[in-house]
Amino acid sequence: MTHPIGIFTVVPYFNSLRVPPYQGPPLEYSLNNKWIKEEVQKNKGILPLDFIIEAITQDLKANEFNLEAIHKQYGQDKLDKTYQAYADKEHPELSKLQKYIALLSGNLADLYMSLSKKDQLRYHLDYAPLFRHYQVRLAPDAVANMYQLWSQDQLFVEHELIEIDKGDSFVLKSQSGQTYEADVVINASGFEFNPELIDDANPLLTNLLDKGFLLDKDKRGILVTWPECRAINQRYGKLDTCFFVGPWISNTHYANNNVKALVEKAHEIVTQYMMN
Repeated sequence: MTHPIGIFTVVPYFNSLRVPPYQGPPLEYSLNNKWIKEEVQKNKGILPLDFIIEAITQDLKANEFNLEAIHKQYGQDKLDKTYQAYADKEHPELSKLQKYIALLSGNLADLYMSLSKKDQLRYHLDYAPLFRHYQVRLAPDAVANMYQLWSQDQLFVEHELIEIDKGDSFVLKSQSGQTYEADVVINASGFEFNPELIDDANPLLTNLLDKGFLLDKDKRGILVTWPECRAINQRYGKLDTCFFVGPWISNTHYANNNVKALVEKAHEIVTQYMMN
């Protein structure tokens, strides 16, 4: 190719990679729906973050995880180090950790919505980046392809992107002071969830919010009840026959950016609705 491919990110590292599924004995897991309900009831409707951390810590001990060793090998790193940590190796301990995280992910939204606002903020500041590193996994083949292109000087990675300007071409600026010009930019960073910024990108949602049929939640999505996911209307309050699922309620249905979480929530909503 005439010019190398540039990958621009806002964080200086790559997430963990998918490895073959865990095949060992069932793991010890404490944070199920029964535990959450009991702890919330004991603590007057709020589940302290420290209680969750302690329960996870006890599970990790029971399952004999060596988190320090796992993170030393698979922790947050650049492309070449990430590729080398996985290439041509077995990953039994990481596989086991990914299984535990999969169990935890099934209860993540209920755990998150049981926290106080203060503990939600503390979770995002102190724990979310590390948890996301092991929960959001990259495809091994994609990382291998990127590494091969990088080693042939056909691809580069620029961390800490801070600005993109559009004129006759695109100009991308990084925190390091580097500036790059590009004819084509592909946005793979996700969606904008601030209702004040969507405008013509989503005219239906813009109109529903403008009329008060839907309400925004802290400028980071749509406000719904939990766990029912019923829409909340400015005039009529909770709408018993209007439900909202998907990434626009990820500020409530936390970490729902996967098909499994959305299908399970949709099934739960339909089942409850048909029973009432």
